[in-house]
Amino acid sequence: MVLRSFGCSGLRSRLDHAMELADRLRELAVGDPDWQCPAPSRYPLVCLRYAPRGGVGSGTDLDDLNARIVKELNDSGEAFVSHSVIRDGYVIRVSLANIHTTADDIERLWAALNHAAEKCR
Repeated sequence: MVLRSFGCSGLRSRLDHAMELADRLRELAVGDPDWQCPAPSRYPLVCLRYAPRGGVGSGTDLDDLNARIVKELNDSGEAFVSHSVIRDGYVIRVSLANIHTTADDIERLWAALNHAAEKCR
């Protein structure tokens, strides 16, 4: 059904756009010393980990902090993110699959992530 609706070139264009948005979110995280992007990928699925410069204690404490950020952000209604646990620990997963997501949405998501992180810190 998706292929019929968009065609090969339309589907490719939408995937390219989602990958550009994911790259922008990764750039924002890599450019901020309090955030990590521990699972680099070309795909529109971004794993983030908040690890403030001053530290919060053990890796378990960071896991708990990131879990609280997910809950805070989701409860706020600003965005919906999920999580995963990888070798580095608990990460915030952002999936960019909605064809209506824009660069402005990524900037708002980044601001909301930082707001949630500050509230949970």
